[in-house]
Parts: sequence; C-alpha cells; structure tokens
Amino acid sequence: MMETSNFAPVDRLFLTGGTGYLGKHLVREFLEAGYELLLLTRENSDRSGLPLDGIRYVEGDLLDPSSYRHVLGEVGAVVHSAGLVSSWEKDKSLFDRVNVGALDGLLHACGEAQVARVVYTSSFFVLGPGEDEAPRNEAQRMPVAGFNDYDRTKILAERCVKQHRQRGLDIVSLLPTVIYGPGERTQGNHVAKILEDLLNQNLPGVIGSGEQVWNYVFVGDAARGHRLALERGEACADYLLGGENASMLRFLELAANLGEVAVPTRRIPFALLMAVARLQMLRAKLTGKAPELTSGMVRSYQYDWAFDDAKAQRELGYQGRPLLEGLRETIDWLRSGGASPFHDERWEFE
Repeated sequence: MMETSNFAPVDRLFLTGGTGYLGKHLVREFLEAGYELLLLTRENSDRSGLPLDGIRYVEGDLLDPSSYRHVLGEVGAVVHSAGLVSSWEKDKSLFDRVNVGALDGLLHACGEAQVARVVYTSSFFVLGPGEDEAPRNEAQRMPVAGFNDYDRTKILAERCVKQHRQRGLDIVSLLPTVIYGPGERTQGNHVAKILEDLLNQNLPGVIGSGEQVWNYVFVGDAARGHRLALERGEACADYLLGGENASMLRFLELAANLGEVAVPTRRIPFALLMAVARLQMLRAKLTGKAPELTSGMVRSYQYDWAFDDAKAQRELGYQGRPLLEGLRETIDWLRSGGASPFHDERWEFE
C-alpha cells in the first residue's frame, strides 16, 4: 500500500454500504488490495456475492451509532459509501435521517475514536448543473438547491462534512459521476435498466435533443478511486471520479452498435415528460407507490453534467476507462445472464 506524506498506511477498514451496488465493488477492491474489512450490515442484509474471507461483519444500524461505535477504535480508517439512493420516498424525512443525520453521527463517532481518515462517497449532483457542455472540476460549483430530496440532502451532507473537517477530522470527499457497469440491480444502477431496455428495443425514445452531455464512470473505476483516495489523497480534499463525457445520443449510439440494435429515433419533448412525471407523482402521493419518473429527474435531464477529473488523475493516479470499453463489458454482462432481475430497492444503505 502506497505511503503518502499526509496519511500513514492502514490495514483494517470500517466500511458502510458494502452490500449495495457500488459497495460490493468496494469490498472486492479493498480485499484484493490486502485490507481487512469490518463491514457494517443489518441483520437481514443481502450478503450474496460477497467474498467469504477477509470480512468481519458488524451487525448494527448506521442510524444508531451505539451499534458500531465500539469497533471504530480497531480500524485505521472508515469508508462511508452508505446512503439512501432514491428519486422519491413517501416519507421524505428518510433522506434527512440517512444522508445527513446518520453521516453526522458516524463522523462524531469517528472523531471520538480518533479515526485517522474518513473516505466519504458524495455525489456529482452537489456541484450543480452546468450552463453548457464545458467540463467543470471540483471547485466549479453552481448555485443549486437540488432537483429532489436525494440531491438536497447530499448538499446538506457536504455542509456536515465541512463542519467536521473544521473540528480536525480528515475527510476525503469523493464525487463519482454517473456510475454504470455490472452489479446489483437497484436504483443506484439505473443505467443497466436503460441499457436493458435499449437491447430489448423497449426504450421509448431519446430525451429532448439528446445533445445533453453527461459524464460516465465505470463502477470498477469508481471503486478503485475510493482506494486510491484512501491511500494517496490529500487531507480533507474533494475528488471527482469520472470517465468520459458523452451526449445522451452518443451514449445510446455506442451501446446500440455494441448490442447490434437500432438507435431510437423518436425524440421525447421535455414538456411531455414533465406532464407524465407530475401525473406519476400525484399517483404516488395517493397510493404510496414510487413513480418511475419524477419532475426532478426530468429537470436534471435538461442540463449538461460534463466534468473534468484531472485532479484525481494528477494526485491519485486515477484513470477512468473509455466509455466504449465500459459499455462493452456491461452489455456482455447483461447478455450473459449474469444480471439479476431489476428490483425496486432504493436503499444503498446499511
């Protein structure tokens, strides 16, 4: 493990969110690098697909620091990837309790245990949308209140991180862009659903003009970025973890060519999408069933989300793979039958 000037190497980590989409990749990444993991899980957590060796399970609940506080003194660092990844919840307070309150409780406990470093999984949404397709870095932030409660609480979580940094806790904050690739079929892996619909020719069309630019990061690269940030990151730094910037239309064209299917030709106007979203949200309010489309999702698709991860490349040695390469692996995985059915599981939280 690489030693840096500001952080001594450790061999034992406390990891949250390890049974989620990104989390299972983090588990494999850290185990393969030789770390011992203390993995926070609830009693009914799905541990399928996790390695058998190198993991010590800590049964507890992130909302209750007393359930895990006793083990923090045994580890050199904490990797906090747990969160509520969802576009809608009937009880909005869940977002605040999980994405802000649980984070605050964990960071307080880390400070008390004198944990040397916390690596925290934030989101590119905290940077706000771009005014054009010019890539932005970690320091180029747009004023934004969030498109939904997930975005809103991740922005509040950034303020929480800042407060604990001021108290002396070394927190490295990571901002992965749109994560894609093989793995758990949850809302955290929504790109797999888009690709599956494309391959089955069930995708209704291209949103808007299709020229909106987003940045895509392969899930394995995002996991590796977390390890590199732990080992090489500057104290209290923020790092974008990205890959290739591509328009929605180019993304679909690459995937369609790899899958040998037709690219959708229909363009779906934003006004129509917004009307559908409002109807679905009204139904959700009446029935409690989560909508497939929300007004916040529609608004987010109207903007460019292009980013530049040069800082992570320079300081961490991070490198995201080309979109074509990542899409090829993802489509091969989907077509090999390795993908489990999509389930409406909105928790990437343990």
